[in-house]
Amino acid sequence: MFYAERHIADHDLFVGINTVGRTSEEKKTVEFSGDEYLSRQHFIIEVRKNDKHDNFEYLAYFNKVLPRNKTIIISGKEKRELKSSEKIILSNEDKIVAGKTTFILTADTARKRVTGTELA
Repeated sequence: MFYAERHIADHDLFVGINTVGRTSEEKKTVEFSGDEYLSRQHFIIEVRKNDKHDNFEYLAYFNKVLPRNKTIIISGKEKRELKSSEKIILSNEDKIVAGKTTFILTADTARKRVTGTELA
């Protein structure tokens, strides 16, 4: 599950590329409204099925177009900025700060799915 800290909405993430951004006329996988600092295509969460370990892997990275505002990954007590050419592996309960919104990744390993919630 993927959600925002204000718990505006929960969103299921799917195996493959999930574009996260502000609501627009274009088709997006995960859309959030109400944050003018969040780009229309702010970042990507790629979900990969790892058959060897029977789990999922989650990668955060930017699309070809970089957002104007920073994107911060918070994993436990570690905080780092997502850079243009890197992919960061995400873990359960990691936070992503994009625009003025904080997103949290929650992986439901029992059901073999992932969802998220928007928190701001």
